[in-house]
Amino acid sequence: MTLPQGYEIRELTSEEIRPLWKQGVKDVFEDETCWLDMERALSTEEKSAQNKLKDRLKSRYELNLAIFHEGQMVAWSRGYQTSMDEFFMVNSGVYPKHRRKGLYALLLDQVVERVRAEGFQLIWSVHATTNNAVIIPKLKKGFAISGIDILEIYGVAVKLVYHFNQIRRETLDFRTGLKAPSKELKGLIRGISG
Repeated sequence: MTLPQGYEIRELTSEEIRPLWKQGVKDVFEDETCWLDMERALSTEEKSAQNKLKDRLKSRYELNLAIFHEGQMVAWSRGYQTSMDEFFMVNSGVYPKHRRKGLYALLLDQVVERVRAEGFQLIWSVHATTNNAVIIPKLKKGFAISGIDILEIYGVAVKLVYHFNQIRRETLDFRTGLKAPSKELKGLIRGISG
């Protein structure tokens, strides 16, 4: 899949994307009531502690992609490393007049390929359970639902995961009862002989 005529994708630093993203969140999600600004609920001491913790994470891998059209950011995806082998897709958005052009699917493809190249084993994300515009493309890409949670910031959310390793993908189907374990998977499970 290629970008439509007049669009370009760029990888940005955290400093470059932050102001664009903040405005994008206001513009794209203005009608959504699911976001709570928890930072405003923190005391001065709690904010100070959070800043110290954030400083400790400065060397983690981050990926910030943005799609531009006529010099303006019209879509983005932000994410970062959360453990030795897991990448969290934090937030993505596409401005309304640029939707239905495949931009989100293109961003998703780029994130998956770049995160795979870095050596991660898993990508995960959380979404409002009715956010079909994001959930459906991710399911089509091979993400799987791994849980539902109630988050104080977003409300009811579905967790999606993407495993790069095929055996780990099969394990989800086995653990949920959808499929019996393959011969290869049986050989990896303690207590089950192949």
